Amino acid sequence: MKKILIINLVFLMILLLQACGKNEVTLNKDTQKTIDELPKAPVNTLISLNNGTKSMVFEHFRLDFIKNEDETYRLQLVNLETLANSTEDSQIEQVHQSPANEKSIAFYQEQPAIVYVKPYADENDPLNFNVKEEPVAEAYETLEKRNYGYMASSIVKSSNGSEFRVQDHYYIASNKAINMFRVVQVLKVSKKDEGFASRVSFFAKGNNRSMHDFDYFAPAVWYKDDNDVVSGAIADSYRTHAIHIKETRLGLPLMMMRDKTSQNLISISHYRPDISTDILENGAKTWEVGEGFQYGALGITKNPNPQIDFVYPATEEPISYLTQGGSYIKRSHPINKGFSHSYHLSIRIDNTDDYNEAMINTWKAHFQLENPEIAEVDVDTVYEVILEDFKLFTDSYDTNGDGTMDAIGMPWEIYIENGRLGPKTFQMGFVGQQIPAAYHMLRYGLNQNDTMSKENGIDIIDFWVERAMTPSGMPMVWYDTWSDSFRLYPSFLRIATDGMEGVLDGYRVAQAYNINKSEWLEAVKNYADFLVENQNDNGSFYRAYDWNGNLFVSGANGIPGDQNTQASSEKNTAIPVRFLIKMYELTSDERYKETALKAGNYVYNELYPTGKYVGGTPDNPNTVDKEAGVYAMYAYNALYALTKKDKWLEAAEQAAIFTLSWTYCYGFPVYNPQDLLAGKVFEEPKTDGLSIIATGHSGADNFNAYIYYELFKLYVYTGDLFYYDSALFIQNNTKKTMNWNEQLGYKYKSLIAEATNFADFVFRSANNGVWLPWSSVANIEPIANMDQTFNETDVKELKGVSLNELRSMLDAYGVGGKPYQK
Repeated sequence: MKKILIINLVFLMILLLQACGKNEVTLNKDTQKTIDELPKAPVNTLISLNNGTKSMVFEHFRLDFIKNEDETYRLQLVNLETLANSTEDSQIEQVHQSPANEKSIAFYQEQPAIVYVKPYADENDPLNFNVKEEPVAEAYETLEKRNYGYMASSIVKSSNGSEFRVQDHYYIASNKAINMFRVVQVLKVSKKDEGFASRVSFFAKGNNRSMHDFDYFAPAVWYKDDNDVVSGAIADSYRTHAIHIKETRLGLPLMMMRDKTSQNLISISHYRPDISTDILENGAKTWEVGEGFQYGALGITKNPNPQIDFVYPATEEPISYLTQGGSYIKRSHPINKGFSHSYHLSIRIDNTDDYNEAMINTWKAHFQLENPEIAEVDVDTVYEVILEDFKLFTDSYDTNGDGTMDAIGMPWEIYIENGRLGPKTFQMGFVGQQIPAAYHMLRYGLNQNDTMSKENGIDIIDFWVERAMTPSGMPMVWYDTWSDSFRLYPSFLRIATDGMEGVLDGYRVAQAYNINKSEWLEAVKNYADFLVENQNDNGSFYRAYDWNGNLFVSGANGIPGDQNTQASSEKNTAIPVRFLIKMYELTSDERYKETALKAGNYVYNELYPTGKYVGGTPDNPNTVDKEAGVYAMYAYNALYALTKKDKWLEAAEQAAIFTLSWTYCYGFPVYNPQDLLAGKVFEEPKTDGLSIIATGHSGADNFNAYIYYELFKLYVYTGDLFYYDSALFIQNNTKKTMNWNEQLGYKYKSLIAEATNFADFVFRSANNGVWLPWSSVANIEPIANMDQTFNETDVKELKGVSLNELRSMLDAYGVGGKPYQK
């Protein structure tokens, strides 16, 4: 009898083990290794509350794992400052272990284990039009303390019977955030289910909340609200159930949501992502299922209150720039037994008085968490090869056939594929940058005793001063060699200011070397006087003027406009501020100073509070864009140098973060199906350092190369090492796609592709990859400014110099209008 009983028990145990084994799927070695290597929790960060609740503390916030009546766990994020202020204990340290009250709960999630399941489509629905994802979510079933933090897990089941284990490992990567390493495994497969994605989401407290009750920040896409965003752009309207953005459209893979009522904010970023895809996305179906989609999306869902989300793999809705017509895309992983996906997230909580502070704090924290790798670049070589190439690109033209030079300049573009020079049409500023480039030629020629560079620089500036200036003081900005005439085109404030500031810089250099160019001084005075005399009463300037100095009207004087002109907009007012302050330094004319201050105050009062800048690029709609942020940086830094008033420094930091946030701080490989020479560098993950241009698309370029000098000045002014690190990152990584060291195989060392698009993992570029003059001026201008101000071109060489010494050097240099020092 005993033998029979033992046999039956053994048999029963085998059956039980087999039953359990059906759902047992071991982690792969790489995933287990990641878990084993999670950093040990800092002292006093893992705590038990007075009621036994397990928690993690970071900064002034706490993550609580709240046990439900059914022994499962939900999450809540607690503001310890609010908790302290709403109890008798006024010190945060005194409430570390106190249970939260309703006021102190900033964000929560009752069912953290979330999986969205895609059933198979009907055979008559090959494009999945009628397929509905099934959201399945559960509270955590288990919670275990580990040396790194806590492991929480649950099993979720679809209605068709597929099962998934969601396992979340919470750890602290720095005191700025709590990190989560999520692993989702397929345990059981239903024949009716095809694919899945997982989500991490948090709600804000409160009922009947609308999208307009919150501020948002998704770098390079979404700033504060839906104002000043062109129709058809992502986040152009809140009349949708969700806004999700593929992470490769974002400067950092980051989303922030700030509650305007409580002032609490939550941000989620994909921590040090390993991003890739194994298909050509631009030829894919709207909804694809496959193992190779290693990228997510971030955004907001109304459920019914707004919640912040990370979705993996990506769902992009309601708009994706990948598809024609801008409809959604969805990506799912296959439901195959044993398949798993995993990712790291950083989850950060803060409380700020306004949106600008929220954006600044959020970007700084997540940039430092990302800690992008710095490329190796020789800055002096970059400057030299560009100026040497300028000699090859510059040519003079006898347009009348009379044997005399009628025009001189560099071509509109150069084709990277074969090195062929493009049309001979010149723009004084903006993408043409003829005059700023000429200033650098003159400077280089005089510094290096290079006669050709010097003469080219002088001849180009002479051409524009002699031919482009008008009696009104507002210059003509675009010249065509084939007609020997100026194109009928509005005089945009941006293009005119770029050009005239180049004349000013050229004049200072010429003056230092005793080259008499009084006509150059007269030209910049005429333009500065135009600005003084045509400033609007509220301190603003218009976006575009005609050649008579009046507000541009399409068709007037035979000059056409288009939908991008929007001449009467006053949102470009920051653009001439630095020029005016340089003119004040050059001439001591108080009118220029007062005009600059009046314009600066308009920008500070009307644009700074919006958290965004608009209309920096004349060839884009008057929309939120990066280049407008660059000119706001120029303006605020110049105003602070002029006045030393704190408000300008605070505004400069805000403009710097806004502008930086358009920059890719991570890399990912891109397909180059046409085998284009300009696209080969993108086949490796070298996208970091490039920056998205404007809302409404995901085109990118190296324009943010301009700002490393401005960032270094902020380091000098504030002593904040974040700005030093950012300056170094921008200084070096913006050169990764330039042929400065002859590693890319281009005909010329200075070439770099402008207006590329790779956010959808396929390389596309204007004319299959072209260089425009601005691309090189963006690289050399901050190098020259660093050299003139600090006698060093590379920020690394200045790290050991005291802030007091650096500030003295910066004060001596000023804004750039004082006498040029050889």
